[in-house]
Amino acid sequence: MKKNESKKSKKKNPVEKVERKKTNWKLVGELMHGYRHYIIFATISVLLSTAFSYAVPYVTSFTLDYVIQGISTSTPKFLLPLVESLGGRDYFVHSLFLCGIALFFFTAMNCLFTFTRRQNIAYASEGMATASTAIWKMCHMTTTSTQAREILCSVVHPMWTPSAGLCTCN
Repeated sequence: MKKNESKKSKKKNPVEKVERKKTNWKLVGELMHGYRHYIIFATISVLLSTAFSYAVPYVTSFTLDYVIQGISTSTPKFLLPLVESLGGRDYFVHSLFLCGIALFFFTAMNCLFTFTRRQNIAYASEGMATASTAIWKMCHMTTTSTQAREILCSVVHPMWTPSAGLCTCN
């Protein structure tokens, strides 16, 4: 009986919900000021990198199935008229190096856009981190001169002034 009583007393307390802080989108937008173009270029690079990475297996499939084996069922329908206008399967059988060039091109473009994505995200992250650190330091200054804080805050960004409400100085 004692074992059952001890098990009952060891029941777990219900998990309390942790209150999440709301995101200040106005502040996020202001922190991104001057770095938005990096985010936009990174987004475009993600889309292009993904498109080129999906194109690589299609080139391999086209080469193996259509050019070498002659099976046209796995080749996309929109590509068949273009291939036929270039000379059809016979042209690609005699010019197999074109499939290798296409494979190299799509792989190189995938690598290029993966690099530019990482580079632009790094630039934007570093810039926003530097700006937010500078804002934090300026907003927590011990100086008593409101005018000095106002000037220092506006050096980083003209919108980040204590009077604008984005920099809450003590």
